[in-house]
Parts: sequence; C-alpha cells; structure tokens
Amino acid sequence: MNYMTSATEIGQRIRSCRKSIGLTQAEIAEKMDLSINYVSDLENGKKNMSILTMASLCKCFDKSADYFLYGTEDKNAGIDMEKVIEFVSTLSNQQLDHLQTYVNSLIQLKSEA
Repeated sequence: MNYMTSATEIGQRIRSCRKSIGLTQAEIAEKMDLSINYVSDLENGKKNMSILTMASLCKCFDKSADYFLYGTEDKNAGIDMEKVIEFVSTLSNQQLDHLQTYVNSLIQLKSEA
C-alpha cells in the first residue's frame, strides 16, 4: 500500500465522487459549509484539508478516509486472505483453539475501545 498520497490524487477522488452523484462544486461547498474556492482548490490538489474536513467529506460522500487517501475501500488492503485461509487450514485443533481465543480477545478489545 502506498502511504504517500498526493493532494492531486485526493483531489481527483473528491472530484470523481462529486461528479458520480451529479453535484456541482457549489452544492458540495454548501453541503459541507465550505467556500466554492476551497472545494475547487481541494479538487485541484492546491490545498490540504484538516481532519475535520476529511471527516465531513467522508460523511458527505459515504466513503471511508481510506478511499480518499489510498483509493480503496478495502480495509483489508495488503492482506492476502487466501494465504491466511491456507495457513489456518493447516493448524491442529489445539492451535485452532488458541487462535480462536486470540481472535475473541481482539474482538473484545476493539469493542471496548
């Protein structure tokens, strides 16, 4: 996964989302309480946005930050699930029990966070 995304790439994704739902820059600006010039600058890669603007953008377009930053909605990007399944299928029953305990602990930790 590329961790260095340019403002231009993010801007292209913003423009693509906006056009896909048939809205103008003015309509997005109004919806997000931003200036039209700022939306234009974002789309053209001339400005960076704050975390709050990113959160608003994600909500406005119903997309994850991963989409705007990395171009993917896949939260498992970079994980080869076939290899994981292949590996798990080779485990003994005792190892599977340990893995299940570990996964359950992770789920509990995440739900408490």
